[in-house]
Amino acid sequence: MPPTREPTPNNPVKEPDPQHPQREPPTRNPPEQDPPMRQPPEIEPPLPPDITPPGIHDPPPPGQPGMPTIIAGEPGSQDT
Repeated sequence: MPPTREPTPNNPVKEPDPQHPQREPPTRNPPEQDPPMRQPPEIEPPLPPDITPPGIHDPPPPGQPGMPTIIAGEPGSQDT
């Protein structure tokens, strides 16, 4: 039986390579992805959704008086 340190086609040398850390990146990635995911929810509360009356931010539905509703079957559109 060859020693565990001997490189073989089926058993490559498994030594801690400083250039290829195997468990450090995966362990450091999750913590780094947590802060960015927690920021969006923190930025939304400061927004003044209650101060802005409903209807001003959202455009009125089509068909309301005072808003030019463009219909595809408008006279003049299908003149040609």
